[in-house]
Amino acid sequence: MELMLQPSGIVNYLLSFLPQISRNTEWLSNEKTALATVFINIWCGYPFYMISILAGCRDFGRFV
Repeated sequence: MELMLQPSGIVNYLLSFLPQISRNTEWLSNEKTALATVFINIWCGYPFYMISILAGCRDFGRFV
């Protein structure tokens, strides 16, 4: 993830095709973009953990 968000990473490369973005953004150096990056990372990973916990709780009843 960190390599993707570097100034020469894939995220900046893909955003460079948009006409509004003309410079490389340092995603993890700026306080606002770092907070947004962490929030998005948690938001994207949360469903996987929730499904794993729910699946474990459903199977837990068989062993107790």
